Amino acid sequence: AREGSLPNGSVLFEAENFAGGNLAKDSNGYGSGIGIIQNGGTYPNVVEYDVKVDQAGPYQLDLRYASGETRSV
Repeated sequence: AREGSLPNGSVLFEAENFAGGNLAKDSNGYGSGIGIIQNGGTYPNVVEYDVKVDQAGPYQLDLRYASGETRSV
């Protein structure tokens, strides 16, 4: 879903805007025009995001990825 079609109260994080980890950001090649994260050469692959919530409670986390043998992470 694009940001304009997200339910009220939703927060959208782009994968390449991570707070920490060992993945590489790519805005060229496979990531041209969209930006992607990819193997940075260290295993296991780790990425962290800072998520602020206003109150305790149940939350839903949805992830979207496109990966194949040629673009594995």
